[in-house]
Amino acid sequence: MAQPPAHPAPVPVHAVIFDYGKVLSLAPTEADWQQLASACGILPVERFQQAYWRFRDEYDLRAVTAFEYWNLVAATAGHRLDEATVRRITALDNGQWTRPNLSMVELARRLRRAGMRTAILSNMQVEMLAALRAKFAWLNEFEAQLYTCEIGVVKPQAEIYLLACRAVSCEPAYALFLDDKQGNIDGALNAGLQALLFDTPERQTLVESYLRACGFREQG
Repeated sequence: MAQPPAHPAPVPVHAVIFDYGKVLSLAPTEADWQQLASACGILPVERFQQAYWRFRDEYDLRAVTAFEYWNLVAATAGHRLDEATVRRITALDNGQWTRPNLSMVELARRLRRAGMRTAILSNMQVEMLAALRAKFAWLNEFEAQLYTCEIGVVKPQAEIYLLACRAVSCEPAYALFLDDKQGNIDGALNAGLQALLFDTPERQTLVESYLRACGFREQG
């Protein structure tokens, strides 16, 4: 009887590149979104979120300021925000994205102890990045940090993944990228990286199983 074909051996992973939002951070709660939408004057929340994400790439790339971004969002409901309101909703937005997923932060530490390189690759605007850096000293534990507001390229453009690989001196085929959005995962795969969707904290079990299959071994 013929034997079934052998599955190819997993490709080793030498570096893990983490998205920030919903990977190294916890997701905003429904109450967070409700508060932000109300402060912006756009309800229901689903309508607000459509406007929030519609203009986000421009904000992440510093093509617009915080004041301009939030007024683009507000304009979808036919109104304009003053400077004080923009400061308030910017602080609310920063707050809802700055609750760390400490289990994934610890996984990054375990990977480094095992000899893997780690990086953060995130679409992020300058105000939120300043808030993160003021709050989280652990960001500096990563060998590289790449944020769109600083490098001028946004996911899922292929260039941004290759920049991250170069930053950790890793060929794309041996780098694993984690992100909560399928479009960004597809971008990484198209750029030649390995990639896994991480859209809920429960995905960590899958990520760790994948890494073990690719040779990750805990160090004592």
